[in-house]
Amino acid sequence: MISKHSDRRVDSYHYWWRDQSKLNNQVLYISSGPHWVYKVYESSSGEVRFDKVPNGADNIFFGIDAVLPEWEHSCEAHSIYDLQAFGLSYYTPIGVTAYTKEAQRSFLEIWMLALLGNVRPLPILAAIGDEGSGKSNLIRSIIELLTQGTTITLKHNYVHVLNAMTTSPVVAFDGVDNKSFQRFADTVSAAITGMQYMRRAPYTDLQVVSVPIPVISAVCLSSRTTRFATPSIIDRLIPVLTSRIPDEERRSDAEIKGQVYQSRNDVLTALAAKTVKLLNKTALAPKSLPGRFVDFNRLVWAYDSKNATQYLSALLQAQAWAHSIRTK
Repeated sequence: MISKHSDRRVDSYHYWWRDQSKLNNQVLYISSGPHWVYKVYESSSGEVRFDKVPNGADNIFFGIDAVLPEWEHSCEAHSIYDLQAFGLSYYTPIGVTAYTKEAQRSFLEIWMLALLGNVRPLPILAAIGDEGSGKSNLIRSIIELLTQGTTITLKHNYVHVLNAMTTSPVVAFDGVDNKSFQRFADTVSAAITGMQYMRRAPYTDLQVVSVPIPVISAVCLSSRTTRFATPSIIDRLIPVLTSRIPDEERRSDAEIKGQVYQSRNDVLTALAAKTVKLLNKTALAPKSLPGRFVDFNRLVWAYDSKNATQYLSALLQAQAWAHSIRTK
């Protein structure tokens, strides 16, 4: 787009954007309401800086309908695991001993970092567990933390789902146990790695062209079973396995939501700072990491270079496990 006040070009983006022109000194621009943007970068001394600049600074503009709700940099940064919604009882699946609680907690945090760092394509985060295990509150809290929006139920139709995935930074499907989700599964899985539709070329009668669908969303979902894990979706999955929360540790939905709301500035600050530091390390990652999502794998390595290969291999085993019990 062109600025009304000059002839210089201003590029328009959605929610956040990453400048990768210098791989070891990347800059993250995160919108904060319609008027402000946080420019997040690592200084020469290794300190992460948060510069609050007007929307449109550095020729980076976020449309009024493509910004995060306003947030403020905080001096008291908190981890996502300081929130009740994320501190669940994760368990290791039978036969996949390497997919430990620690590995799953790492993948969950890395997924959040990759989401905020505009790493795309991004695997689907799947919270799987029994009733009362906190899986729905987990994905709701991800949405509330970032956009203060709501999850999508399976009553919505195909067009609504696709519209959400082309306009929202993250989409959450709550309760995908039944067969209804299978109508959307192929669409969702294809959208993760890119999809196109065919249309007639303008001003022609017979010429057909392929037009890419501009999907910007990351996807998370909750389910009691792995019935949703179709062949098209299985290798795009990060399973997070949760056990039922003991009654004495249970909190009300209102308490959980309130904690997310009160801690939003602290958690977003911590995520943004950690994201920038890790992104600057990804150029050093080896090329032999297992798994189809190359950029995500590199972020896993930057997060924990010692255990990255082990964790990613365990993830492949967990995907196979999820598919093997799909019909049981």
